Amino acid sequence: MRKYSIIAGVIIIILILGLIYYQSHISITGFNIQKNELIDVIIYTEENQYMVTDATQILDISKEVSKMNKYAKIEASNYHSSKKQHSKFTEILIQTKSKGTIGGSFWDVGNNVLLDSNGYYWVVNNDLFDLMEKSLKDAKKLH
Repeated sequence: MRKYSIIAGVIIIILILGLIYYQSHISITGFNIQKNELIDVIIYTEENQYMVTDATQILDISKEVSKMNKYAKIEASNYHSSKKQHSKFTEILIQTKSKGTIGGSFWDVGNNVLLDSNGYYWVVNNDLFDLMEKSLKDAKKLH
């Protein structure tokens, strides 16, 4: 009986630690980052650059970026000839304390919008663009 209690206790501790890790970390284009290490988000449009500093908006944007799925590895052979810069947003950069800057450029490829980051193309969801658009109202204009 004591043996089962110890095993159950170890399993509960592992589950609690896993939950704490899950709540405190986020995976952005393959980088695992503590949520409290997110500094700001820089959004490039065709006309300007904006810095988002509101912690809630930074986390919301980062969570949406973390939901993106890998599309393909960036290689010369899969360079899309139909690739063109996205018409509204051209780039996103998420600045962190420990991992530096994470992000890349947005590209229109066929029916998809892709982000090139960390050696891969990532499929972008329109919810990310909606969050970015909303955050521009409170963002600091850089140029």
